[in-house]
Amino acid sequence: MERLVPALAVVAYVTAVLGLLLTLFLLGEGMRVGLAHAREPDDLVYAWVALLMVAGGAYVFVWHYGTLDLTRREAEKAMWSGCPRWMKWTAWAVCLVGAVMFFGQFALEQLGRLPTSDGRRIPTFVIGGFGLIWFTAAVAQTYSVLHRRQTAEPTLVSSRKVRHEG
Repeated sequence: MERLVPALAVVAYVTAVLGLLLTLFLLGEGMRVGLAHAREPDDLVYAWVALLMVAGGAYVFVWHYGTLDLTRREAEKAMWSGCPRWMKWTAWAVCLVGAVMFFGQFALEQLGRLPTSDGRRIPTFVIGGFGLIWFTAAVAQTYSVLHRRQTAEPTLVSSRKVRHEG
């Protein structure tokens, strides 16, 4: 199973990058029309959702098998340890922009600055915000798992294995 990790990492990278590009395209198309743009679900939206699922599934598989030697707490601490500093800060910045867009849509609707969404059409900021967060995190954290720094001290799991073998 672990031999599949590099192949699934490629799947996670490719689908996440395609998802980011499609998200940016949908954002650009929506912003061209106006701030209050919302779109009916169409083939582009269905492709975007499919990319969300494939990128997410591949990322979860890579993360699971890439952190088997770590406890849950160690895995959470090591989440960004394999990323270069510039990648970590860029990912956080893009995710912050996505969160502002995603939650900003709802805030502007509640304040009466944008028309309320009826559920049949998807606001551009919701698609854009969620896509920026999801796909950026998938790329950065897949990279991190594959390039994380190995700690010098043994983990609880690996130290137990050493004790039982000896």
